[in-house]
Amino acid sequence: MAHAPMTLFRVIVCALALLPAAAGDFCATKFEQYGDFAFEAASLLNVTFFDEGGYAVVDVAMVPSDGYIAGYAAEKYVISSCTNLPGLEALVPGATEYITVASKISVKTTTVVALVDKIDAVDLLVAYDDIQWTSSQTVIDHVLKFSIPLTHVQYPGSGIIDTVLLTQGSELHITDHYNCVDDRAGLVNTTIPVVCIPNSLETTPLGKAEWMKLIGLLLIGKGGKSITEFSGISSYYSAAKLFATSKTPKTVIQGDYSFPFWWNGNTGGWSMSWLNSYIASHFTNGGGVYVAPSTYSPNTYIDLPGAKETWAKAEFWIASDALTTLASTDSDVAWIKNMPAVKCGNVYQWTARVNPNGGNDMYESADVSPDVVLKDIIKILNPELLTSHTLYYAQKIDVSAYEGICPYDTPETTTPTSSSTTTTTTTTKSTNGTNAGAANAATGLTGLNLGLTIAVAILGSVLIVVALGTSLMFQRRARAANTINDALKVGTFSA
Repeated sequence: MAHAPMTLFRVIVCALALLPAAAGDFCATKFEQYGDFAFEAASLLNVTFFDEGGYAVVDVAMVPSDGYIAGYAAEKYVISSCTNLPGLEALVPGATEYITVASKISVKTTTVVALVDKIDAVDLLVAYDDIQWTSSQTVIDHVLKFSIPLTHVQYPGSGIIDTVLLTQGSELHITDHYNCVDDRAGLVNTTIPVVCIPNSLETTPLGKAEWMKLIGLLLIGKGGKSITEFSGISSYYSAAKLFATSKTPKTVIQGDYSFPFWWNGNTGGWSMSWLNSYIASHFTNGGGVYVAPSTYSPNTYIDLPGAKETWAKAEFWIASDALTTLASTDSDVAWIKNMPAVKCGNVYQWTARVNPNGGNDMYESADVSPDVVLKDIIKILNPELLTSHTLYYAQKIDVSAYEGICPYDTPETTTPTSSSTTTTTTTTKSTNGTNAGAANAATGLTGLNLGLTIAVAILGSVLIVVALGTSLMFQRRARAANTINDALKVGTFSA
């Protein structure tokens, strides 16, 4: 597409917006770092810049329904870096929304506000739906300090009120794809554009997180921050993935028994995260093998034989409410007590950061902090790789009452010395679900002839050389591990 001509009118508009009398507002002449701006991990996003960064066209791909997700229609956003420049509707006809970069925004849902928070844009928030489930203290403090209207709380039954957003001066409303249709309907009589964020439909952790760059593109002065923030996360994640996947993979399953309740039609059953989910990708990247059956349909319960077969393969179990499940005496549930992950004590939940109202940060900041989630997974599967890391989103569940003989424990062989006889004794070394190295057994040499002795001596020399080489290799690995371990310390990441 040819660049739009820079008309005198547009020059005047931008110049006026830059005057000091504009109460601190400003108009960028082009998007920050637009030449370096591209979506790489987010499979649903594509951006093209025109007019030397004067405006951008963002295409959001259609996601068809597959019986589990509702699907998402394709959308097109035209975003101007200065004002809603005249003629853009003619240049890019049929866009879903024509948007000017905003300095005042309203936001719906914790997953969207996490994207805003990650690029330090909470100060632009003039309306929010509810802090009850919110984990970010930055968001909570901002809402309380500036008496930000909570549309969902103050106006029950209506998650978005057009008069409130107009009164607050919101220039842009950002919501998720679940609330997209309702929010657009609620603002149909206003000029406030609505951007819908379907990042939950991405199937990779980095794909979900990269949507912060779209938020940065939409907000004044936040484009560069969004690029820098995501670049750091992506580089870190890729390095940690390479490190973690060099280990022998551990089998893992995430799921639980859903007890009958109103939301599931008062029917219970076994369910689990599906193979194509972003969390399964996390486990693979963190050194795991996700063992959900490939034929499993996520919108239905897995049959009992299939559940037993799957959990029997898992060395680690990420549950939603393990203790309730383990306490059940129902025959369809009680068998879980004998599964390897339970016997080995390898049971975890994503419940380390739950606020008093039940809001779980795993469903908020974790979407924009995939590097921290990956550290948790590495710590769970191979704790020796991250000795300094403390679990952030995950917590280990005490299932000692159900522990027993762990099938992943490895026998360790020791050989006490004696002047006349050699006795080999075998003990059991618990690896708590980790793979132990094969034990070395030594035997005494008695009654050997000279030729055999020489042969053994030669073999011993070879073994010494091999041992030295192996020692150097492990030293190099240890140094690498220490380097990565230092790099993967929790430190200063944003929650």
